[in-house]
Amino acid sequence: PHPFKPSRLSKHNPLQRIAYLMLLVAITPLIWFSGLLYLFYNAWPDWGLDGFLTLEWVATIHLVAAFLIMTFLIVHIYLITTGHTVFAQMKAMITGWDEIEK
Repeated sequence: PHPFKPSRLSKHNPLQRIAYLMLLVAITPLIWFSGLLYLFYNAWPDWGLDGFLTLEWVATIHLVAAFLIMTFLIVHIYLITTGHTVFAQMKAMITGWDEIEK
């Protein structure tokens, strides 16, 4: 069998795998953790974080993570429009499979 033949187990290319891995293990936990810290700012002294963290750092981390997620979304919306028609790539974007002409 061809080493790059797509299967149900591997329908994404290596760059897509890296992007989704970074989204799942880095950006998503970062936005959740910083968002919870941001939300419970008044509890920081009880948790012993008031001398360790500053609200400015938490807000900056949260903002950077939000921009990364928005960039991910905008890039995907742009890539949907790169086919021969405006929405030609939408099915491939949603399902992970694309029709290839022979």
